[in-house]
Amino acid sequence: MRRHPGLIEAAAGGAFLALLLAMACLASWLWPGDPLAFVSKPLRPPFTDPHLPLGSDRLGRDVAAMLAHAAGNTLLIAGSATAAAFLVGVVLGTVAGFAGGLLDEFLMRIVEAFQVIPGFLLALALVAILGPSLPVIVLAIAAGAWPAPARLTRAEVRSWRSREFVDAARLLGMPPARIAFCEVLPNALPPVLSLIGIITAAAILVESALSFLGLGDPNRITWGRMVADGRSVLRSAPALTLIPGTAICLTVLSVGIAGDGLTRLLDPRRLR
Repeated sequence: MRRHPGLIEAAAGGAFLALLLAMACLASWLWPGDPLAFVSKPLRPPFTDPHLPLGSDRLGRDVAAMLAHAAGNTLLIAGSATAAAFLVGVVLGTVAGFAGGLLDEFLMRIVEAFQVIPGFLLALALVAILGPSLPVIVLAIAAGAWPAPARLTRAEVRSWRSREFVDAARLLGMPPARIAFCEVLPNALPPVLSLIGIITAAAILVESALSFLGLGDPNRITWGRMVADGRSVLRSAPALTLIPGTAICLTVLSVGIAGDGLTRLLDPRRLR
């Protein structure tokens, strides 16, 4: 048995994500200016020009510059959607689990109503109705993701609300909201954190799919948009689709591995 289960997975996934974040942060310095500017002849193959290491697309734009700038936009959307989903889900789950009764039933019916609709279809409908902009895309992705942390938070809070320290806090006259969020939630939160990797990976895939379908933010370059732009020249220049597609796959895989590793590392109930 390993002394720290999940450490290797968390380190491996985290290392790749750290490199990806570094590339996103340095994109404006390494490739200043507009990443969608025309800088070369169209369809230059990768590794044939030192100034264009990944070649150029069908419009003569630098693929490496677009890839680096798209990394920041993709991670920004996915991270913001994950944070919003967790904020809403954890708050509502804590209220439902601690309060119980009719309020619990009412909130859980809302959760079930959202869970009936597949997350991607809900995001697709919201973006199509409200228009493709960054806030709308983040809201649309979060709308399909928040029920999972809400249900898990509710279940964990219900298992903690009858403990002795909760009864002691009530006897001391602490307000119910303070007991729920300051005493119960910190103990109930570790299992919920295991969903961060899953929701972030799903958010990246949903955002990429929306961009591929032409429903991404038109003012921002993302990996999904790069895949969509490259499909028209897939046979003659497959690298234009393979490069951003590989970036999506590796990022989703790394997020999943890091999330699972951190869950096993931090949650003693999952130690093997």
